[in-house]
Amino acid sequence: MEKGSLKMKESDLTNPVENWLLDQGYLVRREFRNAWGICDLVALSPNPTAIRHRLKLGQKTSIGSVSRFSILDVIPDVEIGRSVHINTVCKKLSGILCSDRIETHVKSLLKMGFLSQPKKNHLQKINGWHCIEKKVIAVELKLNRIQEAIYQARNNQLFADLSYIGLPKQKIKTLKSKNFYPELVEYGIGVISIDGSEVKVVLDPSEESFKPREVLRAYSAERFWPDLVKGKVS
Repeated sequence: MEKGSLKMKESDLTNPVENWLLDQGYLVRREFRNAWGICDLVALSPNPTAIRHRLKLGQKTSIGSVSRFSILDVIPDVEIGRSVHINTVCKKLSGILCSDRIETHVKSLLKMGFLSQPKKNHLQKINGWHCIEKKVIAVELKLNRIQEAIYQARNNQLFADLSYIGLPKQKIKTLKSKNFYPELVEYGIGVISIDGSEVKVVLDPSEESFKPREVLRAYSAERFWPDLVKGKVS
């Protein structure tokens, strides 16, 4: 470990990167918990048109759990004109959710106005506003543990459009000397150099290398919904 890193904490990297994201117009959340751990920073670029559409439909509450997003994912939108029987929904999600749990979630989604029933036991989602986000970004911050940061950044690609690792400026040389770059380029992970309040992208991430899972991306974006409503996005 270099002397400069001995006095630093990972939390010392957080403020500069958070400010860098805020300056670009993103909403930012720290210590973003997910199924495989906690991501240091997650940022969202809002989609104002979709947000206004959703509010116009009266859908002011948050959808909630990732299970509800899994249910919505297999139900046709009302704008398409098709519907699906609830038994078909249960069959499609049999490896994820039990039928009783699905029915409980469906009742809630109907009450909240995210689903409709054109006929008995048939469902349509009211989701023409999808998606409320334009882009989701994840950042893992590390002082030294570069391989661990890359591993976490790869996991973050399950929900984020762009995934970065953030390191102190003096560690960028280590990144190059230990030949981490080929792995980062292969997986499309970006690298941020942090020097005091200065933040610089030294390797651009790629949106083409890995596409996030739509359900996880939508669920992650939904966790910003209270901020979006409060902020009255224009």
